[in-house]
Amino acid sequence: MNSSAGGFARKLDEVTRFGDNVMRIVDEALPSAFRPQGASGDVDSILHVANRLAVIYRAALEWKLDFRRVEVHPEASKLRSVASTGCDRMVADIERFSGELDTALKQAVQSLRSGNRVSIEVKLTLSGWERVAELELELDHIGSLFRSGRLGEAD
Repeated sequence: MNSSAGGFARKLDEVTRFGDNVMRIVDEALPSAFRPQGASGDVDSILHVANRLAVIYRAALEWKLDFRRVEVHPEASKLRSVASTGCDRMVADIERFSGELDTALKQAVQSLRSGNRVSIEVKLTLSGWERVAELELELDHIGSLFRSGRLGEAD
């Protein structure tokens, strides 16, 4: 990761894109794969959606590791630490959703084997960034250091 202010901002923007992509998958691709009530779901599409969600999940985990590895000026170490938590709640939300979906699918298979009709309803809610206020304070702190000349792009 580029440790410049621009590289830092681009890295933070990735979190928003991860969330947007997850919601697009869950709101659009997943219902399309499961099909409307009364129609059989498309197994290949369901697997494709699951793979897409897994790719984002992995990218979010790698994002945190990448963020934690970057060398920063000592004054920016707290900012790096706070910012690196940006995907934590999203990762936890995806894990919860995946567990609920897994349970619902297993129950659906059991019901189908018994000859019952099945309807699955699961919901993914992505929580906001937990440490936004702390992140904003650290960004303000680093900004004041840049403006005062005590911290520069070359640091």
